[in-house]
Amino acid sequence: AAFEYLVLRPQDRLYRQAMGYLRSEEAARDALQDAFLKAFAGLDALHDDSRFPSWICRILSNVCLNSLRDARRRRDLKESVAEASDIREHPGQPAIRNAVLKELLARIPRKSTQMFVLYYLGGYSIREVAQRVGATPGSVKQRLYRARKQLQEEVIQMAKDDETRHDLPDGFVAKTVARLLEQGRRSRLYMKLDEARARFGEALDVCPDHPGAMMELERTFDPIDGPSEDDTATLRRAAKAHPDSIDVAMALTAALRQDREQQAEAIENCMKLCNRRLAGVPDDVDALIAKAQMYLWKRDLDAMERAARRAVALAPNSQHSLNYLALSLARQNRWEEAFPIYETIYGLDNKTVWAYISLRQMGTYLGFHEGDWERAAGVQEKVWDLTGRPHEAGNLIYFYGRAGQLDHARALFRKVRDFPHPARVYEVVAGAS
Repeated sequence: AAFEYLVLRPQDRLYRQAMGYLRSEEAARDALQDAFLKAFAGLDALHDDSRFPSWICRILSNVCLNSLRDARRRRDLKESVAEASDIREHPGQPAIRNAVLKELLARIPRKSTQMFVLYYLGGYSIREVAQRVGATPGSVKQRLYRARKQLQEEVIQMAKDDETRHDLPDGFVAKTVARLLEQGRRSRLYMKLDEARARFGEALDVCPDHPGAMMELERTFDPIDGPSEDDTATLRRAAKAHPDSIDVAMALTAALRQDREQQAEAIENCMKLCNRRLAGVPDDVDALIAKAQMYLWKRDLDAMERAARRAVALAPNSQHSLNYLALSLARQNRWEEAFPIYETIYGLDNKTVWAYISLRQMGTYLGFHEGDWERAAGVQEKVWDLTGRPHEAGNLIYFYGRAGQLDHARALFRKVRDFPHPARVYEVVAGAS
């Protein structure tokens, strides 16, 4: 029954995915049924339940690709390729000579193919493409986005499949992995952790031994709660496999925060890596930021501030660098200096993990240090809007209560009442009632 619930929810989306490959209702239904059976039989192989949606999508893609290898469907595919890449419809449109690209473009809607070829291969602007195909510029952008996304999924499947991998041009697999890592890092920056893990997982599906993909996946955990026990174990293995990685060493110090002795050893190791890097490249911002974090763990706030100021001097618009400078000042209770830096971080990009951390710091300061509960609630509202995290709702409920906004406190509590909150949250709600 649970499995039925899981597959019924995305059934329409999966059917559309199968139709995108096979262009036949009957074939799509058969592929969908086959994919569900394979997924049910292989449930034991799924170790992370949160990856079920992407996992079953990959199973379905493999089923569809196997169907496409049928000789009859391949003949149909070649005919559709010729039709999709017919340049006579658009004078000046470049010819598509790469067989793999032709095959990939044949799997997306014909109008999207025309737009893709005109824009990416022909060099036409969005407005010029819109005029040529009789669409609005907004529609062109939307179709190009969907086409890029679908083509990437197709390329990933080809790269994972030993039978089609050799059809890809030289260096194409490496470029695909690099693109997935870039997308994963960006998703992590914007706190889309499930998306980030999915991209890093796809990179590992393409190249199972890729060290960069393994390290990125291991470093993708909740920025506030920190690594879980499983994350910590994985980071230990990563540190052994990549002993020169400052990023892994830095993440490991956070993972070991409950064991002071082990963390102290990890801190010293990370400091050695940073000093070695800075001896060769004195302006390495990442090494300076890592040193600032190590000094924070060592409770040497003066040294932390010096390292952070040097990083900010080298990268004045880096939210990462600015965060460590603001934090070093806040820990020294120099909030008149820290607060405007947090405001600057938020102003640079208000959707990133650094904006989130800045908002939390500002809200805490305004409420618990200044007693300005109304402003604190306004800041915490932005945190709640940005993340939707239940324990952030708890902070907001408390701020609402202290600011006298009891109706807001009660209304929000009803939304997150099943999540365990600190005692002060229940006290506010009880008083509001």
